[in-house]
Amino acid sequence: MAGSPRRAAGRRLQLPLLCLLLQGATAILFAVFVRYNPETDAALWHSGNRSSSDNEFYFRYPSFQDVHVMVCVGFGFLMAFLQRYGFSSIGFTFLLAAFALQWSTLIQGFFHSLHGGHIHVGVQSMINADFCAAAVLISFGAVLGKTGPAQLLLMALLEVLLFGVNEFVLLSLLGVKDAGGSMTIHTFGAYFGLVLSRVLYRPQLEKSKHRQGSVYHSDLFAMIGTIFLWTFWPSFNSAPTMLGDGQHRTTLNTYYSLTASTLGTFALSALIGEHGRLDMVRERALGRGRGTGRGRTLRGPVCRGTGQGAGTGNSKRQPRNSRRVCDQTAEGLPEALDAAAVDGVGLDGGVDLDRPPMPRSPVLPQVHIQNAALAGGVVVGTSGEMMLTPFGALAAGFLAGTVSTLGYKFFTPVLEAKFKLQDTCGVHNLHGMPGVLGALLGVLVAGLATHEAYGDGLGSVFPLVAEGQRSATAQAMYQLFGLLVTLTFASVGGGLGGLLLRLPFLDPPPDSQCYEDRIYWEVPGEREDEAQGSLRAEETDTRA
Repeated sequence: MAGSPRRAAGRRLQLPLLCLLLQGATAILFAVFVRYNPETDAALWHSGNRSSSDNEFYFRYPSFQDVHVMVCVGFGFLMAFLQRYGFSSIGFTFLLAAFALQWSTLIQGFFHSLHGGHIHVGVQSMINADFCAAAVLISFGAVLGKTGPAQLLLMALLEVLLFGVNEFVLLSLLGVKDAGGSMTIHTFGAYFGLVLSRVLYRPQLEKSKHRQGSVYHSDLFAMIGTIFLWTFWPSFNSAPTMLGDGQHRTTLNTYYSLTASTLGTFALSALIGEHGRLDMVRERALGRGRGTGRGRTLRGPVCRGTGQGAGTGNSKRQPRNSRRVCDQTAEGLPEALDAAAVDGVGLDGGVDLDRPPMPRSPVLPQVHIQNAALAGGVVVGTSGEMMLTPFGALAAGFLAGTVSTLGYKFFTPVLEAKFKLQDTCGVHNLHGMPGVLGALLGVLVAGLATHEAYGDGLGSVFPLVAEGQRSATAQAMYQLFGLLVTLTFASVGGGLGGLLLRLPFLDPPPDSQCYEDRIYWEVPGEREDEAQGSLRAEETDTRA
């Protein structure tokens, strides 16, 4: 699985050198530019004779904690659905987040908190860095299983830079409101990743298609990620908003939107699902064909044989001239699973390599419950702090859940077949389309803003409108223009990132070994499987 010795040696050096280079560079930049802000610096804080209870930490840290759990736990487990890519999904999420948090502190600091030649950091800068890391992890979902860790770190290096530029243009130059990041986080991250995936298109990815599926426990892990994200999403959207009514309102709007998107997802999933059943599963490793049931995992012996008696794992005795290698579980050896996906599966779940290949009908990656239920949090990212009203939040969430579910069912296969977009996690359905809907909802609600509806609170939500520098209609147009700017930055950045990641020395996984942990990780039981395989081969030679 690891490839040639030269390739393994290159992989051994590539990631350590890149990690050391990036960490060394960020450490030097931190030493030169980064300083504590007045809320954190001991001398500056105590010089004002202020009470410790007034420190920003006590107001912002609970939100930071929730956002941090979403980034590190929620996103990681949500992407752990692939049956043989769980280590990479969670481990590379950890790696990308650790680098993106440092790098985004610098990039966002240069744009937003540079004073006297220094970047001043505090708990709010930690929240903003987590938001940037979330955008990177959304893009990671589009190329999950098809890229190596070195490629992912370079992707993060470029994306964090462009994220900072796009955020600065929207929030500082255009005066766009986007507290929960429907545009700056979800739309940007999704379409950056989708364009990146398009540039990295693999026409021979079918060789690893059987690995792009789930088993019971991997889907259960992914559902754990869903629950974490669903639970903490109100904190995610409200974390950067103004303390007081703005943060309270954002939390309520997100809370109700998520509940509505969940009910909408359950309803539509049962309506369009096979036999009216709910869908929480990813594309299975084996297609639906003769001798298989939907969602069946390989069980029983996996046998490779020729000659009389070779076939399914139920054969108790083989002739002496039969060359047969049996593995007691298909999960142990990739070669056995590869053969199973190509050649066939018996009615009892055993693999028969003498049987002619079975025709496969495509199984769509629907994953309704795991993903579409979260679309309600995405769709109110822009308008959450506005006077959306509880009814508006429910309506928006239900619409987002419906659109996301339909996207997994109908739109994803079209994107892959017609536009060659290989979107592993379906980020277009969870983040892309709901993010665009959220931006458009923000356009609508901003255009309806009035002094009667907001009163004195208009200044905290739309300061330029309150000051008379813009009308509500003009603010709505700026919101719409912000969406177009975001799509432009994401598309151009994703294209550039794709060209960067296509450099041959970055050693991406080959087409036949995508979605496979063993390329980059020591997998428990791997040594035992290899030893047992050698013993069985020796036993076969002895009998012969």
